[in-house]
Amino acid sequence: SGDPRYPDAWKKIESRVTGRALSFLEKAPFSNLTVMHTVLSGIPAGTVVHLGNSAPVRYSQLLPARAGLRYFANRGTSGIDGVLSTAVGAAMVSDAGHLLVLGDLSFVYDSNALWNKAFPDNLNIVVINDGGGGIFRLLDGPGRMAFFEEFSVTHHPVSLELLSQSFGRNFLRARNMAELTRMMDGMFQSGPGGTILEADTTESENSLIFKQFFSLNQ
Repeated sequence: SGDPRYPDAWKKIESRVTGRALSFLEKAPFSNLTVMHTVLSGIPAGTVVHLGNSAPVRYSQLLPARAGLRYFANRGTSGIDGVLSTAVGAAMVSDAGHLLVLGDLSFVYDSNALWNKAFPDNLNIVVINDGGGGIFRLLDGPGRMAFFEEFSVTHHPVSLELLSQSFGRNFLRARNMAELTRMMDGMFQSGPGGTILEADTTESENSLIFKQFFSLNQ
């Protein structure tokens, strides 16, 4: 039999670490990580949450899971393709409110999913736009390669606003936390509608903020 004090000790550590993390997130600047925290903290209970590969699902695992939400992700595919199509298909056969959180590359790559003439109005979408595959900026190895910016980050010229509007979708853009909070409130208070909200973090210190968060308890 194990020492009964062992799980209690872990729970105390978890509580202390969670408290530090939440305190950091409440004060940290607008960034990929704080956008994820704000979005997942502010959506209504009962929402079905779809998490895109690869940064959104990774960021979400650093945050406390909410008991009132259902989480899904195409994580086993280890790729960005099909994320939007999966969320559209799931929302089409559901009466619940659905929210998809994904990166700009995932959104652009699978944008034809917006073409469905039976597009569900119970699906809202938050696109975290950090100007390409920002997940690779968190890794030490790729950043030292000469081809990093061209092939790993994968910058693209696509306007998410024009792309969304070309499919007839409602579009909003938030460039700071105040705008994000206001637009998130409006997205869900106004009921069904199928809005695409771009959280533009291209000017944010995403890598620095992430590394600061990760070093809190080291």
